[in-house]
Amino acid sequence: GDVVSWHWYINNDLFSDSGPETDVIVDEPGEYQICLVIETAAGCVDTFCHGVMVEAPQGDCEAHFTWNVEGYTIFLNGSSSAGGDVVSWHWYINNDLFSDSGPETDVIVDEPGEYQICLVIETAAGCVDTFCHGVMVEAPQGDCEAHFTWNVEGYTIFLNGSSSAGGDVVSWHWYINNDLFSDSGPETDAVVDEPGEYQICLVIETNAGCADTSCYQVIIEGLLNQQNNLKILPPGEDESLNLIVTAAVTGSIQISIFEMTGRQIFTHQESVQSGTMQYVIPFNKRLSTGIYLISVQFNDSAVITGKFAFLN
Repeated sequence: GDVVSWHWYINNDLFSDSGPETDVIVDEPGEYQICLVIETAAGCVDTFCHGVMVEAPQGDCEAHFTWNVEGYTIFLNGSSSAGGDVVSWHWYINNDLFSDSGPETDVIVDEPGEYQICLVIETAAGCVDTFCHGVMVEAPQGDCEAHFTWNVEGYTIFLNGSSSAGGDVVSWHWYINNDLFSDSGPETDAVVDEPGEYQICLVIETNAGCADTSCYQVIIEGLLNQQNNLKILPPGEDESLNLIVTAAVTGSIQISIFEMTGRQIFTHQESVQSGTMQYVIPFNKRLSTGIYLISVQFNDSAVITGKFAFLN
């Protein structure tokens, strides 16, 4: 017989009884249970239900954004090709939400590197789209430049650092042959053990995040080109022997005194720093008149000899 009533339900909720044709609007994508209940003039009642899948209309909108990096700040400008108004803008960095304030925003990062930026938009028509792009942040090398001057005295390198940085320098790291030896500030010094060529590097960082490195080769010639040396002064009134000894490098020396027959009458050994030292050698008894031989051995290799006369 004739159908006298049409009742439409969505998820058990009646939404229409207007006839065989109708429609219903849902708020979000998902699966919905649609049921139709009919009744005929003869009193027959029947129900038919079916699941209906509603998907977001992905083809109706497309998210985009452009960016500009200044220092450690990423400035972002979002846009969309959506036919309807965009009602939400969600910005993510490395999967973490940092802004939902609109199409223009910015984010500050702590250090150089590549960051994944994603924009998720949703339109008034229910369209949702996501756009992601890797953004590279580099240290602003052009904002600062490290410099230093140096002065060498013996085996000590005196260093004086400076910078053309627009901001304050917050760290000074000094290296010699790739080994850190100071982080105390712009002025420092380094002591080396022997002559040679040394690479000195200064690494600075400013409060704006700029880092720069400056390196120079520094030549150490020793004590103004002096070599190991021995100077014998005349004996004092107390019959002590005075020696002026110059050691070209840090190490050890051994001082020995011999009679001309070869018999050793005195020896002394000690560790020394490079430089010039004076030794006073007292004798416990008067020496016999004669010529004596003195020998100074440096670092178990180089030997300097001299003679002195003693008159009784």
